[in-house]
Amino acid sequence: MENEETKEENSPKKPKGLALGVVFGIVFGIILGPILFSDDGTSVGIGLGIALGILFGAAYDYRNKK
Repeated sequence: MENEETKEENSPKKPKGLALGVVFGIVFGIILGPILFSDDGTSVGIGLGIALGILFGAAYDYRNKK
């Protein structure tokens, strides 16, 4: 039993923040892109959403790293 517990403690955590950031960036980019940017808004919104999602996802993963 103790061996299994130490394996779980020593195993690296999977970065969930980056994946969630990209998904939310795509979703919000599709929704808010045409509203915020009039010309070719969807592609600009998706690009901006992914960039911000990666940024905030990396910050979230870094904060929860310990």
